[in-house]
Amino acid sequence: MNKEIEGNKIKKCYGEYLYWENKIINDNNLWQGYFEDNNITDKSIIVYTGIFNLEKDILKMGWVVYPDVNSFLGFLQYVFIPTVYFNLFDKKENEFLTPISNFSIVVNEINKYNGNCIRSTKMESYYYYLEYLWNKSNEEILLGINKFVVDFNEYWNEEPKSKAFIKFFNQGKDIYSFIKKTIGWDFEEFVQSEIEMSLGDLEYTCNNILEKPLINKKIIHLLNSKIVNLF
Repeated sequence: MNKEIEGNKIKKCYGEYLYWENKIINDNNLWQGYFEDNNITDKSIIVYTGIFNLEKDILKMGWVVYPDVNSFLGFLQYVFIPTVYFNLFDKKENEFLTPISNFSIVVNEINKYNGNCIRSTKMESYYYYLEYLWNKSNEEILLGINKFVVDFNEYWNEEPKSKAFIKFFNQGKDIYSFIKKTIGWDFEEFVQSEIEMSLGDLEYTCNNILEKPLINKKIIHLLNSKIVNLF
């Protein structure tokens, strides 16, 4: 019972804006690295994100690991959606920024001088859909997040001058499959020249994240230093 109570406390923290505001202020590995310096476990979610705005010359990509589905949901609602919204809709700032304000404030401030639009309304619907997931079980949250990610990526893939995407992985072998599929026909050449590994070594690395402590500690750094720009 104590573990259940503690788990509910942690989930409640992840579901509060002020928790994430503090993390944003202190730059706690939100976009790249190991969130809260946690090692990867069988409950971890490995996340790959990208935000692109041609007019503002913004290209932000990175790999990060979150300890569980609740921390991942908190990141999506309180960090990812507001950041995408700000960097794709704001017309004043020309550098990548993560807003330190409640999402409703961010929306209201930008709409004052930018006007509301269909894409703005769509982003608001994503935010409130993620908020709705907090009352679900972890299994239902994961299913809901997957539904959100598929819809979000399809929606933003249509815009040529501004894009955003998010991918997430529960297992290391899925990372290898994703990289292979994304790079395509010249995958072997890319791995050998850019990553300086053989295909077998890369596959072994991705497949043994949980079993090998050194790989566990280094895999996210490898992804961010060698395989960060896949789009």
